[in-house]
Order: sequence, then structure tokens, then C-alpha cells
Amino acid sequence: YKTSRTFRERRLRFFTPHDTIRGVLSLSWQGRPVNSGVVMQPSMVWVDELQLVEAGPAYPAEPPYLSENFEGNGLNGWLLTEPGADWSASAPDDADVYNPHVVANQPHGGKKCLKMAGNWGMLDRPFAESITDCVVTAWFRDVPTRKKSGRMIMLVGKGNRRAGIGTHKESSSHFAAFLGHKVKISGVPRDSEWHEAKWEVIEGKGVKCYIDGNLVGEIDSLDAFHSIRLGQGFWGASTFYIDDIQIDR
Repeated sequence: YKTSRTFRERRLRFFTPHDTIRGVLSLSWQGRPVNSGVVMQPSMVWVDELQLVEAGPAYPAEPPYLSENFEGNGLNGWLLTEPGADWSASAPDDADVYNPHVVANQPHGGKKCLKMAGNWGMLDRPFAESITDCVVTAWFRDVPTRKKSGRMIMLVGKGNRRAGIGTHKESSSHFAAFLGHKVKISGVPRDSEWHEAKWEVIEGKGVKCYIDGNLVGEIDSLDAFHSIRLGQGFWGASTFYIDDIQIDR
């Protein structure tokens, strides 16, 4: 845009095509050339009241790195690393009824969720790369069959360092976090409703763990993970439901 160089206000408007996704607005002012353009005469420009009049559609977000709702593919991609059991019953220790399995029992979203019952029973979802700089979310519901019982959803990294959220035998009244190799009891009361677990993983800084938006623990010695582990029984497990696991990078 060119205009005569006079000391008065001018209003500039810029229009972009409708399919423009992102860009940079740059304003510059060129002074009057002197000596055939070799030297530029100094000039001053005042800019005020920059305003975005109309915004187009938002830049499309990247799809989740992982989205697991246990609907169509069952347990495809998950490894049964520890069979389920109920030592108080007459069923064999490796009976399928106590292995983690998909059920249609009050899921958080959709029609199905994962159920873990009895003692033990553990699933792993390994990844081909270490994952960092992401947010991991999962929903869980606890139905304790014993007051002191435990199940965890874990991010597992190098040296078997873990950042877990769920229940632990050390507390029958509150949910817990598992940080490295230590347990921290949270201030979030334990009940049988659905709760959101969230992990913020940042390279070089570590992992922060949340339950329903409440910070329940953090670990700086784990800043990437290569597996998600479901179950992680602690000698006397509860009936535990898991649904809607997602990784956003």
C-alpha cells in the first residue's frame, strides 16, 4: 500500500483469502530516498489500534497419538502381561473371568469399557518410541471389594520408573499416585464414580499427575515413557473400570 507522505492519520485494512490458515501481519514504513536510494532519510511512524475484525476457522488440531475407548477393537494392541486371579475362589488362578476384559457395564463414554477384577491381572501397551511433551488422559472407576485394595494406571519409562494414578492398599479412603517407586496418598476421596486421570509429560522437566484437575504428585526423574500399564495390582485388588485413554502431543 502506498500513500503520500503527510502528517495525518490513515486507516489500513488487510484482507486474506478465506482458506488462509495462519500468517503474520507486518507493517513497515520506508522514508524518502536520497542520493539514488543509497541513503534512506529517517522517518517516524505511529501505529495504534490493531484489530482482528473477523477470524476464520481455527487451525485444525493434530489427531491424538493414541485414542482407546475399547469399543471396536477389543484389546488389540494390548499385551496380557499378568493373568488375573482370585485366590479366595475355587477357580484356577489363570481363569479368563479374572483376566482384564471388555464389558458393557456403565462405561464412561460409548458402550464399552475395560474391567479388571479379582487379584492381579495386568495389561501393557508398548510403543516403538519414547513419548514426551504430551498430555495423557484416562477415566477410571473404582468399586472396592476390599477396603485396602489397589489398581493403577501407569506410564512406564526408563529404569521401570513409573507415574501412576489410581488406588493403593495404603489408603481405603483416598486415591493415590505412584511416583518413581514411592506412593503418595492424594486428597481426593475414593468413591465409585468416574474420575479423570491426567499426566502432563514435559521433556527435561518431568511428569505432573492430576485427578479431576487436582495436582496429586509430580516426578522429575521421568520425562518420557514407552508403555502404558493398566492394572498393577497391589496384593488385594479392587474391581476397576478404565475407559477413554488418550495421548495428545
